[in-house]
Parts: sequence; structure tokens; C-alpha cells
Amino acid sequence: MLQPAIITRLEDAAAVTDLVANRIYWVVRPQADPLPAVVLQVISAPRTEHLKGPNDMQETTVQVDCLSNRSTSQAHALAQACIDALIPVATVGEDVFWRASYVGPRDMGAQTQTGFIHRAVVDITFRHGTAEE
Repeated sequence: MLQPAIITRLEDAAAVTDLVANRIYWVVRPQADPLPAVVLQVISAPRTEHLKGPNDMQETTVQVDCLSNRSTSQAHALAQACIDALIPVATVGEDVFWRASYVGPRDMGAQTQTGFIHRAVVDITFRHGTAEE
């Protein structure tokens, strides 16, 4: 499955876990958890088909929010670590990833009641499928 495979790829990347430990979330980050953190969500997942049915390769675009309460540079360093972990060709269990492409990072920080949250956002388009047995 795509979501656990992406999280596994990030957890296997020392450059990511050195910054966030295990604070990698799908859609919802517990507000009590400290920063920095990574929050992921699917923003596009068209299911393309050809005349014989679904394509073996799917394209899914995932938004990767890299959050920091320290600095924009830390948020951008985390974004670069995520890019480095997720762009290359990889296989995780039965999930096969071809080389991904990305846009960003974009600066999307915001002031909150507890302080400014620096947010570097990267949109990564995965080309993926399932390994044939």
C-alpha cells in the first residue's frame, strides 16, 4: 500500500529521522507533539486506464509538509531530506516506485497562538505499482 510504503521510506532515511525522529504523520499531526515533523497527504490520485483495464503504473501526488518551530532553514533542510529519500527508484515490500518528480519547496509558514510555524511544502508525484509475482 502506498501510504505505509512512503512512511517506511522516510523512516529509513537517517537525514529525515535525525530531524524528526518518528514524527511522520499521514494527514493529522497530534497538536501536542513537538516539532519538527512531517505531515503527508494525497492531493491527486487519478486512476488511468487503457483499453484492457487499469494501467499497471499509477501516478499519485503527495503533499509533504515539513514543519519547524525553529527556522525556515530547518524546514527547508527537512524538505530536502524528504526529497532525497522519496525521489529515487525504490521497492518497499510489494510496492515498486519509479523515479518521482517534485515541485517546491514552497514557503507556507503561519503565525499560531504559540508562535510561528515554518512550513516548507513539497508536492511529490510518485509513479508506482505492485511487484509482479
